[in-house]
Amino acid sequence: MGKRKDGELTGKQLAFCHEVSNGSTLTESYSKAYSADNMSRRSIQVESSKLAANTDITLTIQRLNDAKVRRESQSALALSISDKTRVLEK
Repeated sequence: MGKRKDGELTGKQLAFCHEVSNGSTLTESYSKAYSADNMSRRSIQVESSKLAANTDITLTIQRLNDAKVRRESQSALALSISDKTRVLEK
């Protein structure tokens, strides 16, 4: 398998980022993204902490969180505009 470029995450790393961004703990996120059935809870905690300390992982989680905030803000704005339009039409 070839080397990955800086900032390019594996599928499992990206799945971990999505889980964290969706509110799962680091341990839960690692367990969901990786085959952790045969790992001790302590090992999962250690490995998930290592991932979370990776700059590329941290930046990806931040980008996912930022995108979520933008989507929520746009939804709230659209709802607000819709409400104002209904009020003005009455």
